[in-house]
Amino acid sequence: LPLGQRGLVDYNYDYVSYSVSAHYRVSEPFSVFARYSRGGRAAADRILFTPAVNYVDGSLNDPNSAYDTVKQTEVGMKFRRSNYALNVTGFLADTGESNLQVISKPDGTVTLDRIVRGYRAYGAELEGSVQMGQFSVTAGATYTNAEITSDLTNPAFEGNTPRHQSDLIFQVTPRFDTERFSIGGNVVGSTSSYAQDSNQLKLPAYALVNAFAQVRPMERVSLTLNVNNLFDATAITEVTQPSIPASGIVVGRAVNGRTISASLGFSF
Repeated sequence: LPLGQRGLVDYNYDYVSYSVSAHYRVSEPFSVFARYSRGGRAAADRILFTPAVNYVDGSLNDPNSAYDTVKQTEVGMKFRRSNYALNVTGFLADTGESNLQVISKPDGTVTLDRIVRGYRAYGAELEGSVQMGQFSVTAGATYTNAEITSDLTNPAFEGNTPRHQSDLIFQVTPRFDTERFSIGGNVVGSTSSYAQDSNQLKLPAYALVNAFAQVRPMERVSLTLNVNNLFDATAITEVTQPSIPASGIVVGRAVNGRTISASLGFSF
């Protein structure tokens, strides 16, 4: 940051947020819906130290940078029965972003990068559940096709896929419940995604398995065991470099390895 730079910040902004929707029940178990929404978020400190602010009088050089908008259209259906349910939603979203980020160059040096960008994403969400006596399964998946539609500071990124945006994320949770105990598992996963917006380096796909069990030996007493990342899998969620540098070493972040916790609960 330019620590030796001082200046005024003195500007106003306003925007309108709204959401309009309709929900129609076609039959007792089946309904359809549609929604259009528009919202915003103040850019606030994310545009300081950038050419967006005139530090002589504190006004905005770029009036459109004061806030970012999100416009989203959704259409879908819902189906309900006593022992199963299904929700399907299609979406289209247009998003603006005014931001700052600290990035690592391939040679290891860091720099402050300004982002003035637009995105478009479309896809579908699927949620479902099944109940068969004491056994139940809930599951969900989201498919997303996202694109950088405009980029003021890095036009070469236009048409690329935003960082960390995988095509598919999913989760499945089966469980078995009785009066005295419950046992189950959970699988969460993601397909591959790009480390940075330049789309040079990909983060690998992963799936993590978690498990849980609870025993209720007597009324108001419970013993619970949770195991996260049961198989101690490696899942990399972030790398700061856009490509592999000559050293072959990058700065990254991964989920925790296997973690186990146990608890004893009393209700009164």
